[in-house]
Amino acid sequence: MRLSYRLVSGLLVLASIVGMSFALYL
Repeated sequence: MRLSYRLVSGLLVLASIVGMSFALYL
């Protein structure tokens, strides 16, 4: 359960960073 939570939070952070970079690029 803890590992799954960590994975989801990591993906969320990664997605937010990628989204911000993409928005700045556009």
